[in-house]
Amino acid sequence: MGLSSKRVKGYLIEPGADLSGADLSGADLTEVDLTRANLRGADLTRADLWGAKLFGADLTRADLWGAKLSNADLSHAKLAGVFLTNANLTRADLSNAKLAGADLTNANLMGADLMGANLDDTVFNNTRMPDGGIKNPAT
Repeated sequence: MGLSSKRVKGYLIEPGADLSGADLSGADLTEVDLTRANLRGADLTRADLWGAKLFGADLTRADLWGAKLSNADLSHAKLAGVFLTNANLTRADLSNAKLAGADLTNANLMGADLMGANLDDTVFNNTRMPDGGIKNPAT
């Protein structure tokens, strides 16, 4: 294991790791480096990913219900169809992320960077937006 590697719940956490389908629910993953990691379909419910580096990571159809992603770098990440219900994304970098079809119900995006993000078919319901407003389907 390198300096940027560690084991969590039996999984090797490092840049480029293949964690597709992994159960990392409730895991403490603060400030981990999962740059370009494969997290397709992973269970990250209630995981603490504060300050995590997820640049270019593939989180397609991952479950991040209630996850803490404040200050996380999710730029250029693939988040299509991901569940971010009740997730805390304050000050997260989501620039150029692919969020098409993601569920952001009750998520907190205050201070998040969404520049260039693909938000096609993204579900917003009572979502706190970067500009301080609340976004609902009818607005």
